[in-house]
Amino acid sequence: WYYLETDNATWVGFQLHEDASNFLNFYWNKTSNYGRIKSSGPLRLSTNNDDDDYWQFVTTANVPYMTAVGAQGRITNLADPVDAQDAVTKAYLLTNHYTETELDAGQLDNRYYTETEIDDRVFEKAGTFPGGPTEGDLHYDTADEAMYRYSGDAQAWIQIGASGTGSNGALTLEQVRSNGNTVSGEIAMGTNKITGLGDPTSNQDAATRIYVNNIIDGEASNNTIHVNDTERTNSVLPYTKIKEITTKTSRNIRVYWEAKTTSSAGAIGYTKVYVNGVAVGSERSTSSTTYVAYTEDITVKSGDLIQIYSKSLKDDSPFHTTVYVRYQRIKYSTDFTSTGGY
Repeated sequence: WYYLETDNATWVGFQLHEDASNFLNFYWNKTSNYGRIKSSGPLRLSTNNDDDDYWQFVTTANVPYMTAVGAQGRITNLADPVDAQDAVTKAYLLTNHYTETELDAGQLDNRYYTETEIDDRVFEKAGTFPGGPTEGDLHYDTADEAMYRYSGDAQAWIQIGASGTGSNGALTLEQVRSNGNTVSGEIAMGTNKITGLGDPTSNQDAATRIYVNNIIDGEASNNTIHVNDTERTNSVLPYTKIKEITTKTSRNIRVYWEAKTTSSAGAIGYTKVYVNGVAVGSERSTSSTTYVAYTEDITVKSGDLIQIYSKSLKDDSPFHTTVYVRYQRIKYSTDFTSTGGY
């Protein structure tokens, strides 16, 4: 239903109203002379009786958005921008930020070739290229030291990168030698992989995945790598950080620590391993007045904070006991493993 607001000093209009939370208002401001459409939810604007393709207006976090839903929408007949936040037209962009330049022969590697240029790069050398090629096959010819790609459309081998390095600084395939020469520039691999590598032996060799995993993963063990032995205490009930070590490596590790509590009936001390302020280990508890050793095996990455948190509790009184923690140690092994039975 709707109603007219004829007695309002500022607004006149009507409202499509489902309830207090769901409505669509159409108003005219009589004092400032502007119209207003106000919706309790997203507003869709469609034409030509098309329910699937429309403009949708929505405000999220106090920011209004306009989105084309269905087919991709266009905003046409814009004026060229004047202010910094004006929308840019295609004509303005091409006129002010692009310059058309005729490429010379030395730049041909950076664009598509014409049919004449392709003909000039087709080589029919019987017996030089492998037989039975398919579209996209690559072949490096050691006689003329050039790379070729087989074109299914042309039914011929086409030389790639005949004029050398293009103006964009990337290597042409001609420069990637198969006879052991040194590459003289960067090679952009995109999303492709380099496969079949041997494991590295020198500092600047590429590392294989299995080589890296063997170093990084390692295994938790009792081989002590780093110690933080200072004794710390805590006498409060909520879990509180009491020890911390920053790791500079990524691997599987064993965290070792010792804990005890003060001598008091019902006194219990709790400790737990945290990483970056988040609990990752099992809760350990003790009422012993002498130190008890604990370990927790976890996986960390470089930059993580390996922490021991503690809390205290005394069941039969409102007073808390004191928890003591010492000997936080990091242990792991990547090099040696004893063979069982020997």
